[in-house]
Amino acid sequence: MHTSKRPPLSALLTLSISCVCALALMACDRQKDAPPAQTPDKQQEDAKNSGRVFEEIAWQSERPEVDKTLLGILDAAAQGCVYESGRPTDCDQERSDIAIKALEAKGLDALGTWTIALSSTDPSLHDYAVWSIDKVLSDEYFEAIEQAPEPAKEQAVARLLEVFARADAFTSARIARVTTHAAMINEKDAEWLEVTAKHPHREARVQAYRAAMKFGRLRPLDHLIAISHDKQQDRLLRQAALRAPLGMLPWKSSDEQEEVCSWIADFLPTKDSMFEEWPARLMPHCGESHIDALLDQTQARFDSGAFSPTFGETLMSFCTPKTVTQASPKQCERLSHLLVDAATAKSLDETTRAQVVRLLGARTPDEQTLRVLEKLAKETSTPESVREAARQEALPMREKLATP
Repeated sequence: MHTSKRPPLSALLTLSISCVCALALMACDRQKDAPPAQTPDKQQEDAKNSGRVFEEIAWQSERPEVDKTLLGILDAAAQGCVYESGRPTDCDQERSDIAIKALEAKGLDALGTWTIALSSTDPSLHDYAVWSIDKVLSDEYFEAIEQAPEPAKEQAVARLLEVFARADAFTSARIARVTTHAAMINEKDAEWLEVTAKHPHREARVQAYRAAMKFGRLRPLDHLIAISHDKQQDRLLRQAALRAPLGMLPWKSSDEQEEVCSWIADFLPTKDSMFEEWPARLMPHCGESHIDALLDQTQARFDSGAFSPTFGETLMSFCTPKTVTQASPKQCERLSHLLVDAATAKSLDETTRAQVVRLLGARTPDEQTLRVLEKLAKETSTPESVREAARQEALPMREKLATP
């Protein structure tokens, strides 16, 4: 039984009430009585003979991008699940395993089949398709095929863009990443831009813009720059544009680095929690001059009392043992001095000082920093939240320094 909250409205508009009831009963009987499918042929036959109405184009057309056998496998798995908020749960494990393995084997060649399922008026097939395309076509999958590209069938990418363009808000947001990556890897960025720029659902555009530069690299840059600077634009879309370059790391050329970093650096002084995080997160990857600008901005924020939690969290990925940036040892030393000064500055509010103490704990452990933390933890004049943060950070640092 399907418990998704989104009823198949298109089915209600195109079928009579009696037909809908009959089909619903047949679908329920199938879920209850049908034995687990053993082979792809058997699963396809089950789907075709179930009594449910499939889109005629799925079974009868000769569209080259549609694999009818794979569609049968996908449908059989879909009918073996119950759904909560559009996500499959309590699935027939055998059917689901067969479907996922078949989809993984096909990869981008399954796009055309997925588009039929994504367009289906049957909610189970639709929701299983939304879930499975996001699961199978992960970022890691796209990264692997980028190294040895095998372009998808042109019709399949075009169909996916069509589905993305007309899907409801829930579906379009969940397939935006896959749609964007597939379009960019297959150099359909012009078609992607045309669809995305006028997409009716904001969250779909947000997710698409965030993903745009991972494989599109500089091709969507002009559009994202325009979005980011347009103060009449939706703020979430502007934020998505500023986040997009992080997906490019590591840089593939100095030209990429310079073009992107010059754009994002314009937003470094921004004191807006929706925007200030992304420039600060990118600057450590932008070369010494940009890192100096980030350090200057950090000092200025301490001095003016405008060191916000959002800006501060970005420094967790700057000059720590777990991060790879372009900062020099001298710049990392300067950052440590800035943080020590801020942690001990009684003029700063205790929330900022506690956050800075946690930032100190993320640094490479050293005896000088440990002494600062232990002193803060013991001083009775230190606010309790700062003392507690210092105690929490001092213990693991002491243990790391004691390890040979």
